[in-house]
Order: sequence, then structure tokens, then C-alpha cells
Amino acid sequence: MEDKPLYPEKPTVLNESEFISQNFHDSGLEIEDSGFHHWEIKNWDLLDPKCRSEPFKVGSHNWNILLYPQGNRLSDRISIYLEYSDSSSASEGWHSCAQFILAISNLEHPEVSFCNTAQHRFNSEESDWGFTTFIDFKNVVTPNAEGISYLQNNSIRISAFVQVVNDKTGVLWHNFVNWDSRKETGFVGLKNQGATCYMNSLLQTLYFTNSFRRSVYRIPTEEDNPKSSISLALQRVFYSLQESPNSVGTTELTSSFGWDPVQAFMQHDVQEFNRVLQDNLETKMKGTVSEGDIAAIFEGKMKSYVECVNVNYVSSRIENYYDISLNVKGCKNLHDSFVEYCQVEILDDLSPFLSKEADRSESWEYELHAVLVHSGDLHSGHYFVCVRPTTEDKWYKFDDDNVIPVSEKETFEENFGGEYLHSQTKSLENRLAIRGQNVISTRKTRLRSTSAYMLVYFRKSRLNDILQPITKDMIPKHLIQRVSEAKNEEERKVREKKEMHMFSNMVIITEDIFKKNQSFDIADIQDIIVSNVNSVHKVRKDLPLSEFSSKLSEMLKLDPSNMRLWSFFKRYNSSIRVDTPLADPLSNMTVENVQSILFGDEMYSVVYVEEVFEKLALNHFDYFNYSEKNSKIIHIKFYDPFTRTIEGVDKLFLNDDTIISDIIPYILKLKSLPEDAQVLLYEEVYPGTVNKLIPSSDVKTCQIVSGDIIVFQLDLTQSDLNKLQAQKESLIYVTDYFDHVKNTVKVTFCSMKDDGDLGMLDSDDTPTYNMVTDGGSQFELTLDITQPYLSVAEAVAAKIELSDPTKLQFFLASESGMPRIPVSYNTATRLSDMLSSYTDGITNNNQLAGRGKSNFIFFKILDVSLDQLDKFRKITVTLILKTMKETRSAEVLVAKTSDTQSLIESLYVKVSKVLASMSQKTQTGVNPSSSPPATGDRIERSSSEFDFSSPPPFGLRVYEVINNRILRIFKGHEPVSSITDYGSTIIAEVTPSCTDRPYDEADYAKDSAANQNRGSLDDTEMNCRDGKTEGRDMEDDAVEDSFKSIEVFNFDKDVSRSHGIPFELKVFPKESFYPGTWQRIKKKLGVSSKEFANIRPAFICTTAEGIQKVCYFKIAGSNSDAAPEIVKNDNNDEATTQTTNSGEDVVDSEPPPYSIVDEYTNAPSLEYMVSQESVCLYDLVNEQKCALGLDHIERHNRHRQHLNEGSIKILN
Repeated sequence: MEDKPLYPEKPTVLNESEFISQNFHDSGLEIEDSGFHHWEIKNWDLLDPKCRSEPFKVGSHNWNILLYPQGNRLSDRISIYLEYSDSSSASEGWHSCAQFILAISNLEHPEVSFCNTAQHRFNSEESDWGFTTFIDFKNVVTPNAEGISYLQNNSIRISAFVQVVNDKTGVLWHNFVNWDSRKETGFVGLKNQGATCYMNSLLQTLYFTNSFRRSVYRIPTEEDNPKSSISLALQRVFYSLQESPNSVGTTELTSSFGWDPVQAFMQHDVQEFNRVLQDNLETKMKGTVSEGDIAAIFEGKMKSYVECVNVNYVSSRIENYYDISLNVKGCKNLHDSFVEYCQVEILDDLSPFLSKEADRSESWEYELHAVLVHSGDLHSGHYFVCVRPTTEDKWYKFDDDNVIPVSEKETFEENFGGEYLHSQTKSLENRLAIRGQNVISTRKTRLRSTSAYMLVYFRKSRLNDILQPITKDMIPKHLIQRVSEAKNEEERKVREKKEMHMFSNMVIITEDIFKKNQSFDIADIQDIIVSNVNSVHKVRKDLPLSEFSSKLSEMLKLDPSNMRLWSFFKRYNSSIRVDTPLADPLSNMTVENVQSILFGDEMYSVVYVEEVFEKLALNHFDYFNYSEKNSKIIHIKFYDPFTRTIEGVDKLFLNDDTIISDIIPYILKLKSLPEDAQVLLYEEVYPGTVNKLIPSSDVKTCQIVSGDIIVFQLDLTQSDLNKLQAQKESLIYVTDYFDHVKNTVKVTFCSMKDDGDLGMLDSDDTPTYNMVTDGGSQFELTLDITQPYLSVAEAVAAKIELSDPTKLQFFLASESGMPRIPVSYNTATRLSDMLSSYTDGITNNNQLAGRGKSNFIFFKILDVSLDQLDKFRKITVTLILKTMKETRSAEVLVAKTSDTQSLIESLYVKVSKVLASMSQKTQTGVNPSSSPPATGDRIERSSSEFDFSSPPPFGLRVYEVINNRILRIFKGHEPVSSITDYGSTIIAEVTPSCTDRPYDEADYAKDSAANQNRGSLDDTEMNCRDGKTEGRDMEDDAVEDSFKSIEVFNFDKDVSRSHGIPFELKVFPKESFYPGTWQRIKKKLGVSSKEFANIRPAFICTTAEGIQKVCYFKIAGSNSDAAPEIVKNDNNDEATTQTTNSGEDVVDSEPPPYSIVDEYTNAPSLEYMVSQESVCLYDLVNEQKCALGLDHIERHNRHRQHLNEGSIKILN
């Protein structure tokens, strides 16, 4: 047999069909036409620097080869391109997509060739495409081993092979520069705030679920604020997606969630976000016409049951779901994933998975309408969504701002992760074979970076309703009006921004503003900019100053001759004073010319308007009127110590030689005071400095300059002094008043949540105090910055009507307005120490706008006074209510020298408050008892199980946890000092709980029936036996009185990897592990049947020698096959989950047998249990240290699969 050559002969360029087949890889695209052209050049040296071949036609398009024999911008290179010949005559907007090969070969030996392949979207902007460095010229003329070169005897062949591709989507190989989504697709995208691609993908999916969009439009939001109303903000997003020509922003929506920009920049899980959003909207829809809409659109029902093969026993439960999480690993298709999920052909028909009770009156076929895709890896990535908006087979990719058409192949075949073969380009192969040698094609395996993360199916029989078009009459009229107004406002802002360079903001300070000013200087300019919009005017910079003055006089209703404009100047000491009159020489100048001499910044310029009225002089000095001699403008203020008020009076015009005493008659005249009145004069220098003037001195000696302010008050008699000194906090002199003004600050006090209203925790969150402020629990006080802590506390206590101000603890506020560390309580602490943003004095910052910061202080009311606080210890306690998912956090103050009984009693009071509050929400008029438990009474406070509809009495089981394991349960005598400061967690569990009472099958059946009547069954509502039940006998009571306790904790595969909160479980004689003990544990965890099925119980005991033995229980219905096991009893049954629209809970009489699976062979002490048909945990617990472990993945790891994802919390 003849050996085949290692490198098979490759086809030459003249074997066109074979050459095309070998060099064009199969892209899966539809080829419209293919063709080729050979350009034989026999006079290479005579070619022009740029030359073209004869045109040739492929697919109704004319093409030619474009050649730069000396290189295009690169010497010693040959540049070759494929050019669209009809570019100049083609219609507007033309394009053609083509794959092509450009090849050179020896004219006599076509097997000596070199080629490059490419693909391109040819259009008017890019009508040619190819290779600027096709090949180095030296390689063209250098012979190969056989002495043959590509260019030989001044001749060469250049070939072009072209495949015109059918561009079905219209965007094949588009660069999307200047892409207009609305124009090209009819849809628009959503702007990404930084990491909100997950949200954008989901919102687009929900938007195209038209029935959901209609429901959102139906929510009444006429009176809502879009910044705090999720419903209105979502309505506006949907309406903008429908009407806006450009991509739509979502900052208003995330603001309505209560998120700040930092939270909006966090990546989240799209499935978790969907659940949180749907839950929130359902709450908002309650009591409106939209109530129940979300459930009607998205809700399905799942039936989970256990049916025994050899025993007459069936147990089933109905649960509602909005989405189903399917495993894809190891499954070839969606059908396999469903088979694994259900444990019992593709998803477009759910009938194989329906239960017997399912409604079969209409088809259960589903159609795929959206694919949410995650691109990236475990550490980072990006979300986008492919959507089929209508019943037509047209798919669009919504990738944040951009919306582009995509093919079904792109949607279905490119987004399922895994591996695919990546062919290296033939050009690379030919570079390796530049001498004409054959090279075997190189292929390597590469992972897809895109994986479908969520699939959205619509029921085929309900497509017309789900996709019913949204008409104008379905959109609330107020929404249309609001969005229109917002659009006009946005356009106005854009217009103003474009014209900003043409305008200047002029701040006009009038004499009326001066007279009302109660602070330093002529006016508080920053406050005017923020609050007095009538004083800020937008003026064109090219407006002549004379025209500006004329407009100003009309607005102020002043004759132009009675008005004079002055500039301001900010002095080195930070005071802002009137400086120079804008006199006639400047009148012909423009506003822009004048700005250079005005005080202000790039945004605002400040002008003072003087009202000029001729006053009759009192003497020859004439200090009332401005003149060349008296040109220094001095403003006069009057202070009244009895009313503690100051007011602007008027102005005088002085000169350097003016004696201070000479202006007193003018001052008295301005204020209409008696001529013989005695006054005290002061100069207001700058904040914090006020100098008393000596009447005999002149203006120059007193260093008074134009723009200064003189403050006067009447001289006080002894009687006046006595009256003022008798007043509390009197300000007798001008200096006292300005010291007070300097130190006065407005402070907003925010009340932190009372410990009695315990903060809700996510069941997997670390217990921390919830310090979010309550709505409406803030107020503003005007205080002195020098006030001591106790004085501030007294002011706050008076405001909130608290009798003991020493129980107020203050906290510094962070930059984001959240509480930080507590303020130190001592005699040296002042209000200034309590304000994070306070700065002593006024800085020389020339910026006028946005300079101030809000002053916030957080406070809470303690149980003890601050004087006693150092004698107490603050302990953070996690409270467990009915299930492990119902946890709250509280802070408790206990004396450092006390025992844990004090902790229990203090905690009892707080728990009583929250239980009473919860009880009153469900049962009006209940006034529960709140007496604390007696010493040592931690559990047995009531013979009935705790229920929120029945308020206390109740008990508390308080214990210490370290590394997610119970260290000890407090008996009440342990010293508080023995509790470690770090590393331990204190848990308080409301008792009695389902873990404290034996399992009662009758109650379980009764509860199942009750839930059936409600239409659905919540797992956490299942009751164990509570108290004395009719029909119980003495033997039952004896069993209940006899029990053993065992710790139950969570771990992940290895018992050393514990997580979550452990709890104590009482086990009783004759109670079989399944269903009795196991169902009580399920109820305590508060998890769904599906989640519970993934938990594997393990019995752990530690011998006296320290040897740890771990034995897994094989439970009917649990997914425990993954663990290594030695099955001692094969008579176990599997649970099956099916999807249905209705059903009921059934519990038959006999429990199923189960077995113990021994994971480790060193547990012989348990082997005797294998032969038992029913195992009782009570019998397993012995003198050794025993625990029951629950092996399952920690919820954080399961739901937050990407390392940079955070938990989602909508705060509003």
C-alpha cells in the first residue's frame, strides 16, 4: 500500500472552486453569489504607484483589484485591496457584504502562491478593503527552494476570489459608528450607569412583555414623585422607551430604589434583581386596579411530592414560583435540564411535565421570546439581552444604548457557553508557507465567553394577550404630560448649556436686601444665589452696560437717574464689600467688559444697586450725598439689644478727614432718633472682628475705607443693663451679637431607629444595626457652635419632648449623610466637634455656588444616661423569630458587672416591643404583656407555640456562637464579662419554637388543609403540635417531658466549613427522624421544599479520644447522590417535582423508611441502626458530643456567583 504524503497537494489559484473551498472557512452565512478574477501583470516595472484591474462582476456588483506596487504609505511593501467599482454611482445608503481572498502567484507556476483572506461591509465610506502590508517586496522576488519566485521575469498574477454574503439582518459586519437605533430598528436602548447592564437587560425584557407594561401603566401615580416612586419612575422609563428617539436614562429609577451613585455602580445578579423588583411592585400594586397582575402574568405553581414505592404514603406540597433555576451542567438540552429538575422533549411543550391535576383546557406549548446573556467569567462580565418583540421571527440584541438586529443563529448558537473550534486564518497559514509549502490547518479549542443566563418563554395560547400592542389610551395622561414637561425642561437645559458662553449670571444686591440682612457684610451672597432667584439674572455678555442698567431700572421700578451701580470686592480678610461705582466712562462698555472688575466667579458676577435720592444736608459736610470729595460709601447698620436684631439703615458718603463724631447727627437722622441720643459706634471689619470706634478720631485714623460698614447702638443706662443682664442668653453689645452670628449654625438632627423597632436582617447577612433614618424623624435647630454637648442635648430633648437629655447619644454624619461613630460625651465637647462639615471661620474660597454643606447630626435615645454609659456594655444580638429567615438585630446595654440574666431581661423588653408591633399589625386592639422572664426561665414561658397573631408571654433562648457553632447556651448566671468582644455572636431565639415540641402528624395534616383552602401553601406556616391538643393521652405528655437537646448547624461539604446561624433542637423518644424531626427542621429553616431537598443531614459525634464521626442520613426526596456513600439500606424513595396549575397537599398514614449513609468507615457504633426500619434521633444522642449538620451551599455563594456582586436591596 502506497504511503500518503504528509502534506497533501493543495489546489492552485487556477483550480478556482477547490481553492475557494479550501481557503474560505464555513461561516454559516448564506452565500448570495461567488466569483473570481485573475489579473495577469507582465510589465511590473511600468506600473503606476496606484493602479486597478479590469472590473469583474459578482452578485450584481462590480469589483476590481486595487494595487499599490510600491506600497500604500509604506515602502518595500505591496498593498492590495478589493474595491467596489460602482461606489460613486451607487444609491445613497448602499452596502455590500463580501468575503474575499486576495492571492499572488507565479504566472507560470500557479502552485507557488500566497494569499490573505478578509471579510468586509463595503459602503460609501469604506468602498475598498484589503491589506496595506500584503507582503514584503523582498519576499515577492526571493525564489523558493526550487528557484521560483512570485514575481519572475517582471510578471505576476494577482487573483481575487469573492463571495457576496446575504445580509439578512442588515447589520452584518457593521461598525455601528453613528448608529441610530430608533431609525434602524424602531427601538432604543438604555444608558448604562457604569454597572447597570444587568438591570437594562431585564427592563428591556419586561418592556416587551406588553401585558406587564400595561399593568405598570395601570398603577395610580398621579400624585407620586418620580425620585421616590418606583412605579412612576418605571412608567417613565417604559414610556420613554416607547417614544424617545434616543437611548433612555435610568438614574431616576435607581434613585427611586433609594440607591446612591455608588450602589448604582455595583454589579448584581439579574435573577435576584428580577425577584426583588417584582416583590416591590406587587407591594405597590396592592389596593389598586393592578393588584394581582404580576401573579397573573408570571406566577406558576409547582407540586413537590414524596411517593413511596413499597409503603402507602404520599406527601405533596404546592408552591408558587416566578422563575425556575435549571442545572445546565452535564445536560445536552433544556429537556434534559427539566428531566433532572423534575426527577421523573423540549421546553416548547410542558405537557410531559404536568401533574394529573393540571388544567389541560388550553395548550401548554411555550415560545422563547428573550434570552438574557452574561458575557464574561466568574470575576467580571457584562449582560445583554436578545428579544423577539413580536410574533415575527425577528430578533434584536439590546446591549445598553445600542439596539441591533441579530439572526436566530446568533441568538441560539452563540450564547450557550462551552467550547467551539476556532479556525486560524488562512493568511497565517500562508505566512508560514511563504515558499509555497503546504501546511496542515491549525485549529485550537476556545471557550465561548457568552452564556444564556435567563430564558423568557411566553405561553403560545396567550401570545395575543401578552403581546397586545400598547396604544395611547393605555398610557396615563399625566404620564404623557409629565414626560413632555421633563423633555422640554431637558431641552431647555441643553439649550442653556450650549448658550452658556453667551450669558453671564448677574447677582443684583439692592438696598432692600441690605436692610434685611441679619448677618455680616452687605448681604449673604451665597444664600441669595441658592434661595433668592429674583436676585439672580441671566444677562447676555454682549449687552451694553447702559442697556443693562435700563432693563434693571424697569425691573426695580426706579428712574435710571436715581440708580447707580457699584462693583463688589472680596478683601483679604474674606469680607465682601461695595467697592467702585460703575460710572459714565464704563456705560458704553458691554457686560462682558465690566465683568473683569466685578467680584464673583466664572458663573456669577455681583452688582450693588444704589438708590440715588438727593437728601437735604444737615450742615456743610453733606454726608448724605455722593460727591467727588465725599466718595467713600459707608453703610450704616443699627443694633437693638432688647430684640437681638440688626438692620441695615442706609449709607453715608465720607472722606479721609471726616471726624467720626461728625457723622453721629446724620446717623440719628437716618434712623429718626432724637438729636441728643447717645450712641456707641463699631466698625464691622470681618466675621469675628468688630472694632469700637473712637468718636474723636477721623476716618483715615480708623482705617475706614470705601465699602466699610458702621454699626451703632444706643448707649445703655444702668437700668437697661440690669434688664438685659436678667435675660437668658442676652446679647448686650454689637460685639456680642456678631460673636453670636459667627457661631450660629443651622443643624438638622436625624433620629436613628429605636432599638425596639429591630432592624430586619437578610438571613445570611452579618448582624449589624440598621441606622437608616425614619421618614419624618428629622428636624432643624439653630444653635451656637460653641454650645457644649449637654446644652445641645437639652435643645434636642425639648424639641422631642424627652425628659432626660442625658439619654441622648449623638453620632457624627458621614459625607454621604449616614451615621458614623458616636460623639464623645464630656465637658470639652462642643457642637463644632459634632459636625463633620464645620470649618472654623470663613475660607477665602471665591466660589459662590455650591460652597456650603448641610450640617447633620444623628441621635438615638439610650436606655441609660450617658453618665452611666461607661459602666455598661453594648452587645449586638441577632434575634430569631419564627424561622431562621425571620431574623432581626438589636443593641442591648447591660452593666459590665452583671450576669447574662440581665442581658436576657433587657432583651426581653425590646423583643416585647417588636412582637407587640407585629401583633397589632394583624390584630387591632391587642395590648400584650411584656413582663420579663424569671431567672433561669429561658424557654418554658408558655405551653403554646409562639404565633404572631398571639402576643407574649414568650420565652427566649439566648446563646453564644463562635465560627457558626454554638459555644454555650446562657443559663442566666454567666458573667457578662465572659462574653468575648470579638469573634462571637449572641443569638436570641423566641421560644417555644417548632424545635421545642414533638412533631404531630394530625396538626401537619390540618395545616395542609388550611393552606389548601387559601389556594397556596407556605412552608413556613406548617405547625407542629402546640400545647394541649384534644385527644392526647398521658403517654404523649410523658414523651414531651422527656427529651434530649442537640445542636443543628450548617456546613458546606466539610464540617469545618460551617456557615449561617446554628440552633438547638429538642429530640424526643419514639419520634422518627422522618418525617417527624426532619419536618420540624424544615419548618425552622423556613425554606421551600425545593431548596430543602438540596440539604443533606449528617449526624456528627466526637468521641472522648477526639475522633470525629460523620454519618449522612439518606432522606426520601433529598438530592444526596453527590456525596460518597455506603448505602446500608436500599429501601429508600425519591421525591418527584412536577409543574401544575392546581393541586392539594396529601399526607397518608404510614411514614416511609429511610437509611443512614455512612460516609466514613470509622463509625461502627452506628451500624446497629442500619437494620432498623425507623431511626429515632433521640436514640442516637449519647454521652458523646453530638450535633446534626446540614450540608448545603451557603446562599451567598449560590445566588451571587460573581465576586463583585452585592445583595440587592430596594430601600423605598
